[in-house]
Amino acid sequence: MAEKDINKRVKVYKCTNNDWQDRGTGYVSLVTDAGMVFLEVEFEASPTELLRSRISDNASFTSQKDSLIVWTDKDTDEDLALSFQIAQGCSDFLSQIQNWQARSASVLDGWDQSSNLGDDSREIFVPSSADDDDATEIVIDIPPVNLNALEDIHKLFGVMHLSPLKDRFITKLLNQNYFGKLFDLFSLCEDLEDAASLRTLFFIFRSAVLINDPSIFELLFSDEYILKFMGVFEYDPGLGTKKRIPHREYIQKQAVFREVVPFNNEEILAKIHQTFRLTYLRDVVLVRFLDDASFNTLNSTITFNNTDIIVWVTRNGEYLDRLFSRFREAGLSVEDRKYLIVFLHEMMILAKNLQNIDVKARFFKVLCQHEYLSSGVIHQGLMHPDVVARLAAAGILDISLSWDSSMVRIFIIQEKHHLSSLMFFILKAFLSDREMGVRVQLGENLRNLLDVSNFQAESSTLMSGTSSEREVFLTTFYDRYVTAFLAPLDRDRIKKDPVAMAISDAIGDIFDTSREQDSGTRDLANALREASCEMLAFCIGHHGYRAKYFILETNIAGKISQLLLSKEKPVVLAAVRFLRSMIAAKDDYYNRHLIRFKLLDPLIEALKRNGARYNLLNSAILELFEYIRKENVADLIKYLGEMHGDYLKGIDYVETFQLLLIKYSQMQDYTQEQDTQSLASSNSTLSRSDGGDLDDEYFSKDDDIVTPPSTSVPSSPSEDREFKPMKRAKSPEDDTFVLKKSKVSLVDYSDEDDASPSTSDSAAKSEDKPQPKKKRGINFNLNKRSSS
Repeated sequence: MAEKDINKRVKVYKCTNNDWQDRGTGYVSLVTDAGMVFLEVEFEASPTELLRSRISDNASFTSQKDSLIVWTDKDTDEDLALSFQIAQGCSDFLSQIQNWQARSASVLDGWDQSSNLGDDSREIFVPSSADDDDATEIVIDIPPVNLNALEDIHKLFGVMHLSPLKDRFITKLLNQNYFGKLFDLFSLCEDLEDAASLRTLFFIFRSAVLINDPSIFELLFSDEYILKFMGVFEYDPGLGTKKRIPHREYIQKQAVFREVVPFNNEEILAKIHQTFRLTYLRDVVLVRFLDDASFNTLNSTITFNNTDIIVWVTRNGEYLDRLFSRFREAGLSVEDRKYLIVFLHEMMILAKNLQNIDVKARFFKVLCQHEYLSSGVIHQGLMHPDVVARLAAAGILDISLSWDSSMVRIFIIQEKHHLSSLMFFILKAFLSDREMGVRVQLGENLRNLLDVSNFQAESSTLMSGTSSEREVFLTTFYDRYVTAFLAPLDRDRIKKDPVAMAISDAIGDIFDTSREQDSGTRDLANALREASCEMLAFCIGHHGYRAKYFILETNIAGKISQLLLSKEKPVVLAAVRFLRSMIAAKDDYYNRHLIRFKLLDPLIEALKRNGARYNLLNSAILELFEYIRKENVADLIKYLGEMHGDYLKGIDYVETFQLLLIKYSQMQDYTQEQDTQSLASSNSTLSRSDGGDLDDEYFSKDDDIVTPPSTSVPSSPSEDREFKPMKRAKSPEDDTFVLKKSKVSLVDYSDEDDASPSTSDSAAKSEDKPQPKKKRGINFNLNKRSSS
């Protein structure tokens, strides 16, 4: 407990939302705990802790108004203040803190570092002057390296990574070759099979990593100590003896470094080896122990090494020349070709993950200058018998598309030979490879390649995208390659297409149901059908009229709808998604195609087979019908109501079908009302036709013109009025005709143009073929009211 000295009596304040709040009154003191110094305040009424703040050597303590000390706690990022009752106490206490910070070490009175590591906190005295005779600087006493001192070493390493003494501690460790002695002790413990000491050494080196010092990392990860360092972590007590991971065996025997093309540079080779070890340590050995600071330190070292490697390769054009010349060697073995492809893939991964955009851009520009797309790297990689090479080739294509997809599209457009083009090999591998990982990766690549909606927004290092290039690419794809998707679905339609036939030959006879097939072959056949459905659905959603012409011309939707009756649920779901994409296109041609070939009937059958089971298939089908209802797709609603209304009426576990049938009923009522109105309109037209002789008689007869007394006919176009035609009737008040409003402007013409057909033959001829009539001035009686 702090001594109740009036000079140390303070009020504690904490700043919250720019407002200083009083947290209480107590007595302040400096205490040490685990090699660190803390500012501690205890309540004056009870020995309860009011404040505890670690004093770091870079914290800023300032005095205000002679009695205030203000600072920011580095651990909690809180603004704190002490208000001393006596101004002299404030000055003395601030001097003690600043003197300690100036020494950059804890100046403790009578505290022995090696003997009090585990003691409780106690009050310490810090002299007010650096020249005080009582000031004694702690001399770090590191325990000797032997089996008896392992526990003391463990305690020392466990607390020093947070101590202000860390820098001096690290310097002393390195000067005394302390880690070398610890590794020697580790070898002795392994020989003795001393499990307890090996576990203690594990904890010691784990604490050394958490110290997070680059000089320690450089020593531990050096060629001299790296294997022993990994050996220490094989004895992780958290894994147990049976789950022990042989890190050294993996590094020495399984992880073999191959120079497919010699670097001839020792510095680069050293960086490559170091980067591999650091990556293995980060991702495997230390993954359970690294804190954020240590993880970032390792990441920074790895990134700097990768940058140096990529810069060297970019600047060394002769190295890339040798690399790509090996790809073109005719006698290159299958194994060597695999390693070349994997090596290029790893180089591209390093460049892709660099944070320096300029270095990354220069690397890919140099690759393009060496024409890596035409070198056969991807072509040969996708057809390689080893799945590792095929995955690497798919990865090279993925990185190329993520960096500049426009460049890849332009390359495909410029290729002349269809059966040896890059797109052909992509489709062939996508639709025939037996490895699911390769198909999934190539599926993503194809979507990236065919998604040209953002073509103009992409930035290319070689050529900027334009709408004309987009059109040319889509034309190339639909003219040459799109039929490849028919190979797993409709083999009868591809007999005249060379690309589709070549892919069908690569697929083989896995779709031949007449032969007995194993489960693996059946799974592959279903996976290829599913992949084709997914890609065609993608084309419908992104390629507009081109996809529509292809779908309608080939009627591939009919083949896909039959997949709805398959027993394989993934295939059925793929077919549902395809139909959903057709309906989502909101195109009348698609809707009429669905109705004409009754492509929704298998969907209803699939719903019947699934019953009321609540599964993914049920949800997908219900969502499709819900979309039809919400979007009010009239043709499909009418078809479903007429053809399947009785069955849908019985599905009551969701309201989708009831609401859909209500909408169908409303459409029927509306149609009947429209038919009634149409019939009435036809009868009215016939009635007007019967009175046509009166019209002709009126316009043929030279009647006297009656001018209404209260209105006048407009004499200029600006005074014209518009009227709609009305049925003629006799007015009971006068002998004039009443007309409904017409959109014909009334114009006052001169009397000299008055003329009318004089014979019935002329009138009849006028009815058969409209003839221009002579203009005549007419005045109408508007029932004594103006019309506007």
